[in-house]
Amino acid sequence: MNFLIREATSRELRIIAEFRGTMASEMGYDWSAYPGWQERLTEYFEETQRSGVRQFFVAYAEGKVVAMFALSILEDELRPALGLVRGYADGLYVKPAWRRHGIARALVQRGIDWLRERDCVIIRARPGRASWGLFESLGFLPGGEVELDLNDLPSSHDI
Repeated sequence: MNFLIREATSRELRIIAEFRGTMASEMGYDWSAYPGWQERLTEYFEETQRSGVRQFFVAYAEGKVVAMFALSILEDELRPALGLVRGYADGLYVKPAWRRHGIARALVQRGIDWLRERDCVIIRARPGRASWGLFESLGFLPGGEVELDLNDLPSSHDI
């Protein structure tokens, strides 16, 4: 299986936004209720990539983009206080027909290299169940991150 991994250009950010929407759908989220989400997400991707705090990598096979990986450099208290740069793996998506061919591993490895080149000392990720084994095989360890969906929680005023 031949594929090419490289940094995404601005021309590919719309495809990446499409992939991000497909990824959300596979995880059970319906973004169709938010008209214009794709354009807004593409604009956000352009702004954050241009500013240098986010990078996207794409995989090409047979002349088409078949996968993407997004990373961000976190802006938190550890950077100004201790000089520690941390990164976050924002999204990994491989089209179903191209899964299990090493593309995801190559994308994540390239992303790790990109963050390392920027003096990043730790990378956080919240992989889906299907990709947990991949991240673990690359050295990622379980962390203590939790999530609360405030849309499903009554306000303290409602109790």
